[in-house]
Amino acid sequence: MITATTLRPFLAAACILAGASLPAPAEAQNRQPLIQEGTSTIFERVLTRPGATFSLSPGGGREGDFAAFQPLYVFAREGEFVEVGPSARGTPQGWVRADAVVEWKQNIVAAFTNPAGRERQLLFESKEALDTLLNLQAPVSTAQAYREAAVAAAAQAAEDGSVSTEPSEGGVVSVEPEVHIDVEQEFYILPILDWLDELHPQSVEPYLQLKVASLPLQEAEENETGGIVNYQAGIVFLIDTTQSMQPYIDEAAEAMAALVQQIRANELGSRINFGIYGFRDNPAAADGIEYRVKEYLPLERREDQQPVVDTLRAMEVARVNTPGFNEDSIAAVDKALRDIPWTDRGFGGKYIILLTDAGPKAPGDANALLDDNAEGINSFATTSAGASISTIHLQTQEGRANHAYAEREYRKLSRFGQDVLYYPIEEGDAASYSAQVNRIAEFVTSAVEDAMNGELANPEEAETEEEAALARVTLAMQLAFLGETEGGGAPDVFEAWTADASIEDASIVALEPRLLITKNELSTLSDVVQAAISAGEDTRSGGNAGDFFDQLQGAMARMSQNPDVLTNSEFETLGEAFGEFMERLPYRSRLLTIDRDTWVNGGALQREVIDGLQAKLALYRRYDAAENLWIEVNPGAPDGERVFAMPLYDLP
Repeated sequence: MITATTLRPFLAAACILAGASLPAPAEAQNRQPLIQEGTSTIFERVLTRPGATFSLSPGGGREGDFAAFQPLYVFAREGEFVEVGPSARGTPQGWVRADAVVEWKQNIVAAFTNPAGRERQLLFESKEALDTLLNLQAPVSTAQAYREAAVAAAAQAAEDGSVSTEPSEGGVVSVEPEVHIDVEQEFYILPILDWLDELHPQSVEPYLQLKVASLPLQEAEENETGGIVNYQAGIVFLIDTTQSMQPYIDEAAEAMAALVQQIRANELGSRINFGIYGFRDNPAAADGIEYRVKEYLPLERREDQQPVVDTLRAMEVARVNTPGFNEDSIAAVDKALRDIPWTDRGFGGKYIILLTDAGPKAPGDANALLDDNAEGINSFATTSAGASISTIHLQTQEGRANHAYAEREYRKLSRFGQDVLYYPIEEGDAASYSAQVNRIAEFVTSAVEDAMNGELANPEEAETEEEAALARVTLAMQLAFLGETEGGGAPDVFEAWTADASIEDASIVALEPRLLITKNELSTLSDVVQAAISAGEDTRSGGNAGDFFDQLQGAMARMSQNPDVLTNSEFETLGEAFGEFMERLPYRSRLLTIDRDTWVNGGALQREVIDGLQAKLALYRRYDAAENLWIEVNPGAPDGERVFAMPLYDLP
């Protein structure tokens, strides 16, 4: 089985976002990679084919070998040879034959999403083979037959001591791994060589056909789920402790008392651990608020969970009104994510349960601690920690005008894969609220108990859609836990075509395009976003809205004076301002289409754009500070050359 460690050489060079780079040594300043034809800011890159060698001159003697699919920059071309190097800031390494490399026009890669709730994805030898399957009248049963044939062929090859290199039935060259290999925990990449934006023949919705590259198929030894018996869960309650919440805190205490009594008598009592935070509002806004977010009970291992009940029973609400109806729940989620080393404490199940009767503070609110929005904090929670966020929202009469806003934002906050863990409690009914807290806690308890018996969560056995969603989320965490603890391995494929949508259900994402970004590139992107925010704020606070594009163009021009940074100061839309690379990605954003006239005539749009960019900037700063996300692909390379596979939807 090819492991993630084996795949690391594929990334011997960090890939450049839009030409942004680190300062180069003085002796290398006079060399720069070639610029892609038709662009002014994007370097030419290639990926090496298996068996590629290099020489010190075109056609010269062999000096060394390249790893398969290693990303390289192109410095020169001469006949049938290409001069390449692993860094845009160093001297070229040597010359390779042009037929020993493939063009890599975008620094995008693919990562498999968690397979919970879907079948393992198939990868095909050609686009035609993929199209043929998707256009069949019975694609689901046919895909299953192809899957079984491919796995059997790989198993037979492994038994014979060989590697399966020939396509199996239907032109299948590989099958996604059975367990989930989290790209944040065990780094791997599937470089995307080409992509097509198509309409799915069944759903008639847009989907992507992706040509990816890696290594030949080898089926891993049959996965045994024995390791799941070690699965444990951490549950953190984030509780609104403003004046209206006391009855609900009391209800939660009694619900947890019953659960603790149930698990106290067996090993479950130490397998499920809890933490408790309270949150309110900006304490500087009014005397008596006391705190914004407070840790009442840390998430840590305990043999007896009685402190959870005692803590809930002792919690008291604020004695004064907080400003406005919305509370700072985003700050509470942020603190839980920053405070808790989820993985270090061995928790496979990572559950955050938010209890509130109010919406979250909006970005730009004077009393909000952070600029993050619900979408950004959710992205960080699922990407960095693999944690789910469930929101139990009390829709009381007093907050009627706030319900639509709160629901919209909490649905964004509570997304995990294809599911949204948002639970509205109509009329703020205390009994319904208590029952909902019970259902979530008891489901997690049952899942841990089943895991102790070697059983994975099974969404197909769920009696309700709510239970099925919890089962899919839990199964996703369990598959990620198995992928991490049992080693698993990165996907084994070579150049192949696949779809980003599940073959069985086009509404489910199976393969997620990501931007391979270095720390230095993220810094450059942050600088561009900050420049856009500053220009937007300046023109809104007394300037002419039409000056926004002029100020932003000036900022881009100043950046371009740095010879190591390639930027475009002549742009007509915000998309062009963020770089030519954005136009070449399988990514679409309304923000990127905004031109001067649209900006000038859209007062509400201006506020929306600035708030959205502030949230993106806050997310980039989180990613920059999250050391667990950054991978050193070149030992001893500068910190700025470490890479992170960032989801495309995190772009502006």
